[in-house]
Amino acid sequence: MLSSRRADSDMLYAYLYADLDETYPVLADDVRVLECIRETKREIMQELTRCA
Repeated sequence: MLSSRRADSDMLYAYLYADLDETYPVLADDVRVLECIRETKREIMQELTRCA
C-alpha cells in the first residue's frame, strides 16, 4: 500500500512539474518573492536616506 502511494505521488509530481525548469518550483517562487521584497526594501531605504 505504501509503495502504491509513493508511485501515485511521483506520478502527480511528474504531471504537475514535468514542463518546468525548476526541480522545486515552490521554493523557486519563494526565492523570487524574497528577492523582490529585498529589492523593494533597498529602494525604500534609498528614498528615506535621500530625503533625510
